[in-house]
Amino acid sequence: MTRQRTFRQPQIADLLETAHRDLTQAVSAISPLLASAEGYLSWGSAQCEATLARDAVRRAPSLPAESSVPQDDQSTTSPATGSLAMRLRSVATTTERTLLRAADIASDVDDTLACLTAALHCARLRDALR
Repeated sequence: MTRQRTFRQPQIADLLETAHRDLTQAVSAISPLLASAEGYLSWGSAQCEATLARDAVRRAPSLPAESSVPQDDQSTTSPATGSLAMRLRSVATTTERTLLRAADIASDVDDTLACLTAALHCARLRDALR
């Protein structure tokens, strides 16, 4: 007798919560870099797209009301901006895929719209970090 493996497919709420958490962390990572005019010119577009993506996810009805969002990291050391840009590009790509998957399994049209809108902003975030 062969044993069938069953895998739990992530529910849309899980996917939305993951995307929201990752985007919130991205916004928090970029915010300190905007203090100077040079930082704003370099990182302003990325901050805008990350914020718009996070806000689009917030509009999804299936996002749990008590979504677990980490507290801002108040550490005094900041990573090199090149390294941060690479990590944020990776986060944007992964989050975009997560949101497209969530849009695919969504049964509520408002969830689908929120996911697709946020995925668009994730793609723009990735482009802003080039």
